Amino acid sequence: MKLTGGSLSPGLSCPPRHFSVSMGFSSNSAGLNTQHPTKDANPERRAALQFANRFFGFVRLCIYAQGINGKEIHLSKDDEQVVMVDRTSWMDLAFSRFRREEMIAIPADTPFEYKYQLKVPTRVYRKDKDGNNVGYYDSRDQEDHYAHARVYSEIALKVMSNVQVNRNMRSPV
Repeated sequence: MKLTGGSLSPGLSCPPRHFSVSMGFSSNSAGLNTQHPTKDANPERRAALQFANRFFGFVRLCIYAQGINGKEIHLSKDDEQVVMVDRTSWMDLAFSRFRREEMIAIPADTPFEYKYQLKVPTRVYRKDKDGNNVGYYDSRDQEDHYAHARVYSEIALKVMSNVQVNRNMRSPV
């Protein structure tokens, strides 16, 4: 599966250029089916919304928002199918799975670009308005698309686990 644009699977494609798509998967008797993909809403919000509307009820657009604590997921009640999450908390969760070897082991034949982009975001600290240290991830203007796709996978897994019905996703076209 190509995460940075192009064809994802038969009948499911997205525009190239910084258009990360990350999928959560569930297993059933027919094999693996894509369930509730989570996609970065930015920087091309209109294209992202068009993609989400094409698969309405399945695709969620993710926005890193202020004022959300921990690993909470705020689902929108409107037609945009938006999930809002705390960026730092979800990046902590996604990257912690690699630190504990029993969770995710990266195969030896993994492309260099993937491994490199997973290591780009670095946790740094700054003082907030009250003088307290606050952690955040800084990518130093380097490409980190695969790192964020990994975060969206975590979010998609959580959203998918709250869904009671397992449905096949088909393109309306």
